Amino acid sequence: GLYLVPEDLETEILRAIPQYNVMRRLCGVRNTIRDKVKIRSLTEVSVGWGKIETGTDIPESTVTPSTDTIYVEDLYGLTKLGEDELMDTDANLAAMVANSFAIALANAEEKAFVIGDGHTYSEPKGICTDAVYTADAGNGKGAGYDGTYGSNWSIDDTVALEDMLQCEYDLGTQYLNGAVWLMNRKTELAARVLRAEVASGFYGNFLWQPSLMVGQPA
Repeated sequence: GLYLVPEDLETEILRAIPQYNVMRRLCGVRNTIRDKVKIRSLTEVSVGWGKIETGTDIPESTVTPSTDTIYVEDLYGLTKLGEDELMDTDANLAAMVANSFAIALANAEEKAFVIGDGHTYSEPKGICTDAVYTADAGNGKGAGYDGTYGSNWSIDDTVALEDMLQCEYDLGTQYLNGAVWLMNRKTELAARVLRAEVASGFYGNFLWQPSLMVGQPA
């Protein structure tokens, strides 16, 4: 009657499934012992064809230096475990807590790298917060497109394919090899379910099709 039969004990502790992080593999990672890193840059020079002997004007460039700053922000967490709790548990509780911290740190880092408010709030400035790329600038530095079509890039479930094409083709050619599309999964779904209207109220195939080129997005 279940009085003499001992119950089974599952030694693994059930935990929440961590989210999948993508920013760490897309971002450049470097070590530093300073509280901030200075990034220096120069504008490029211009050249032209011709011969000095025939009086060809030599293109003259004004090299303009500039400096930007990346601040190093700190990310902390604390938990307390009693010695009896560590000794009495049949699971490796200390290792699990350490692993849990690693997941929590990764998730917090991921969020800050995307929508962080910046050094004023003691966190990184996210690529969506610091979206400096516009159609006119064409410098490819930022995360958003400031175009003239219909998408609202601050809402996660709206998309206009004209905006996506405009964003891609306004990006400087020199940046295309390292460029990736980043979007909320709801935005991706909104793009995938778009279909062409072949007649009033009747729709054909989905516009989203698999890529014909290996390594290219759908």
